[in-house]
Amino acid sequence: VALAVVRPQRYTMEFLAQRQPFSLSFFRENERREELAYCGRVSGRQEDKIARCGFTVEHEGGIPYLAEAGLVLLCRQLYVQDMKEECFLDPALVERF
Repeated sequence: VALAVVRPQRYTMEFLAQRQPFSLSFFRENERREELAYCGRVSGRQEDKIARCGFTVEHEGGIPYLAEAGLVLLCRQLYVQDMKEECFLDPALVERF
């Protein structure tokens, strides 16, 4: 089981809202750092950042994943919940993130 926290305003949420299986792709230490940083800064709504970074999308059982990743987890959603500010034990985290 993996836990993924995604902000509601992220483009990724539109895909997760469809309740389709998804993948989590992990890269080796210090590998493709520039490209991954770019993907974290730029929204896929504006451009095809996957193609721009030179990543290859492959599919396993209809689930897309990045072929260059060192580890890929093929996932399905088991539980969805909104985070509530009042549930944070450290209130400073709400302001910080």
